[in-house]
Amino acid sequence: LFNGDFVDRGSFSVECIFTLFGFKLLYPNHFFMSR
Repeated sequence: LFNGDFVDRGSFSVECIFTLFGFKLLYPNHFFMSR
């Protein structure tokens, strides 16, 4: 479970969100993101 600010802090925002979406695609039943 990932909570909170994914992309609005730091210089690796794009890499971070692509990594999270990649895990969501690979493990849709075991990976959760909330705002």
